[in-house]
Amino acid sequence: MAPRIEHGKESFQVCVPIHGAIEHGDGAMDTGKSPMRELVISVGGNLRPSENRTAWLYRVATTAGLNYRLVRGAWHGEAISFETARKLKLAAEKKQNEARNTAARLESIAARLEKIDADFHRSQMDLLRDLAARYRNLADGNE
Repeated sequence: MAPRIEHGKESFQVCVPIHGAIEHGDGAMDTGKSPMRELVISVGGNLRPSENRTAWLYRVATTAGLNYRLVRGAWHGEAISFETARKLKLAAEKKQNEARNTAARLESIAARLEKIDADFHRSQMDLLRDLAARYRNLADGNE
């Protein structure tokens, strides 16, 4: 899907959703977040215990290879450039791919343990598969 451009008086806003168009089905709650804010959230993940929002936005900026002010602008719904939107989207996709790869590795380890001795390694296999499911949910944006 091509980026949607909303023209303003002197600048423009680029809206590039990470999963194509963001649609909310029956019973789904519309959070009202802008697509750029959702991209910033997908890159930054959850706040760490030692972080405030400013530190979190700095971490997002570092991860995406952007200036803090550009990320803060995207967070607050200000006009951003195509390059900023592209870098945020690439960083979010990279994080999703890493989560999917981690899930696949965990499932592979569980499968190898099952081949060795399924009864003996049952608890470890269940834990690995549960963790893999969590990583898949994280990659799919469900968590």
